Amino acid sequence: MTLGLELGLGRSAQAQERDGDLDRARALFDQAGELERQGQWPAAQERLRAALRIRETPNLRYALGWALENDNKLLDARTEYELAMRLAQRAGNEEVSNLASQRIAEVDQKTPIVQVRIRGHVPASTRVTVDGREVVIRGDAGTMSVDPGTRLVRVERAGRAPTEQNVSVGRGVLRVVEVKGDDSVAVLDDSGHSREQKSVLPWVLVGGGGALIVTSAVLFASSSGDAGTRDDKTAQWCDAVACSNGLASRPESTDAATLRREAYDAASRGNTKQIAGGILGGVGAVSAVVGVYLLLQRPHGAETARKASRLAVDASPLQGGGLANATLSF
Repeated sequence: MTLGLELGLGRSAQAQERDGDLDRARALFDQAGELERQGQWPAAQERLRAALRIRETPNLRYALGWALENDNKLLDARTEYELAMRLAQRAGNEEVSNLASQRIAEVDQKTPIVQVRIRGHVPASTRVTVDGREVVIRGDAGTMSVDPGTRLVRVERAGRAPTEQNVSVGRGVLRVVEVKGDDSVAVLDDSGHSREQKSVLPWVLVGGGGALIVTSAVLFASSSGDAGTRDDKTAQWCDAVACSNGLASRPESTDAATLRREAYDAASRGNTKQIAGGILGGVGAVSAVVGVYLLLQRPHGAETARKASRLAVDASPLQGGGLANATLSF
């Protein structure tokens, strides 16, 4: 697609401007069109901006947006299309207004997005930027529209040197950047030196696991009492009905039926407690083991700063976009 639009300077404007400036604006517009046909988008942008300094028209804004779009400067291109649409609407130029609206929709589909996801504990002081622009985190994620190409993701943590990584982003791609939580968070003491604030997670796992194991033991002990009740009620029922090998040899009275139900209820309670105790004990043991493992494996010093600053990247296509995949860490 070439510029394909008239400069948009009416006869009344020509009467108000010096002929030399108008001729220069037209010459710049024509030069931009020729450069565009040659694929020289940055040079075409320079000519169009020079023409805009002489006279601003919706046509020139639209043409600049088109040159920026083809130069992969999609964010700036959208801004120019919006300006072109507003100027065209004020001037009653329906053609440029419609064209700009269509380009905005196309640019929105092609503009890649970087999404930052927070995994685990990340201090509120941690700052994530993309090409110097801070990503606003709401909840556990934040998004930012970016231009295609190589983008610089920077993570700044209090008391540590910032970490950076270049991330390649294509048109129409959602790039997911995961900022993983710290096993220990470096903070500054009164003397300005770094010290570690240890994570409470391993201790929570150990303490919670221990509590579950104790609860499991209580349930098993209680189930033993239910088993005793079951045996006692069963023996009384057997005496009441003169049972032989568990079978009644005489009709069951009302009292005998009550004893049988009580024996059954005690057996059910005991079985339920044993099942629950087994589950809680297993979960508690796993939790405690994981907590102890984390305590033993927690990195220290410089190794902590390196491991806690890991950053994983993945990507998926947006509507109308391509697909790219990568895994990065720093």
